[in-house]
This record gives sequence, C-alpha cells and structure tokens, in this order.
Amino acid sequence: MGLISRIFRRRPVTTKYQVTEAYSSLREMVLTTSPEKLGIGGGGIWGVVMESGYEKAVATLVAIADGTVSLYLSNGGGFIGMGTQEGPSQAARALLQAAPNFTQFCHPTTTFALPEPARTRFFILRGREVLTAEAETDELGKNRESLSPFFHAAHELISQIRLTDSKLNKEANP
Repeated sequence: MGLISRIFRRRPVTTKYQVTEAYSSLREMVLTTSPEKLGIGGGGIWGVVMESGYEKAVATLVAIADGTVSLYLSNGGGFIGMGTQEGPSQAARALLQAAPNFTQFCHPTTTFALPEPARTRFFILRGREVLTAEAETDELGKNRESLSPFFHAAHELISQIRLTDSKLNKEANP
C-alpha cells in the first residue's frame, strides 16, 4: 500500500494523535485559503489534500495547482517544497487532473476534522469550496472503493516524493 502504511501500523480508534503546531498551521492554511491568494485563477479544481489516519499520526499529502507539493505528518516532519522536482511535479499534476473524476463521490464541507485511524479522507479544493469524501484505507488500497483509483494516484505522488528525497539525500551525502 505504500511507505506511510508501513511506517504507522494501524488501529485503535480511540487513539489521540500527537499534533504539532506547525502541522496544524500548514494544514489550516491549505484548507482555508482561497485560490486568489495563491494567484490561481478560475473556478476549477486547484488543490487536492489526502489524509490518512494511522495509530499515532496523520499523514497529509498536498498537491496545489501553483506547484506546491508536500507530505507532512501530524507528529512532526515530512517533505515540503517537493513540487520543484520533476517526479513529484508530474505526479501532482496527474493527481490534480484525475480529481474531477471523483467529485461525484464527494460532498461540500466547511469542517476539517482529522480522519480516524485506518481511514483516509480526501479534500478537493474547487473554486472557493472544499469537497470531501472518506473511506477505509484498507478498502481503498484493495480497490474496493470508488475512490480507489484516486487513492492510488495520490500514493504515486507519495512514491515520487520518497524517491526524490532519497535521490537528493544521496547527492548531498555521497
């Protein structure tokens, strides 16, 4: 299913996540900003956020039409600014291009609760509205949900972020 799934093994629904202030600020900024503030015109889809809940943390993947690509963890750490790299940039564009195919499974929201462990929530940023949908992470990974292809496109972006990070680390530390 992907690295994030292997890092944070699942379960108890009663688990309270550790959430850093930096994570909360980044997440709120993405989910509440307007496309105009980012210099993105039009009323179309300009961003995708996918959040997966694990036992101790939430992984938040962000792809924005201005080239922003990030993956951050609620308990700290992550990857910010990966959109300048070719692999993540291409995967983010593919994810954004796929998003219109999944809006039919979403509903508008103005609240942004974190997903429970073993759940994945999508936010599609369209114009000034936020659409959302949620499903069991395992069911998404096993292609048992209508949102499964979207989930796999997001995981391709996560893979590209990891590959790029590994490459950059090797270059910096030969």
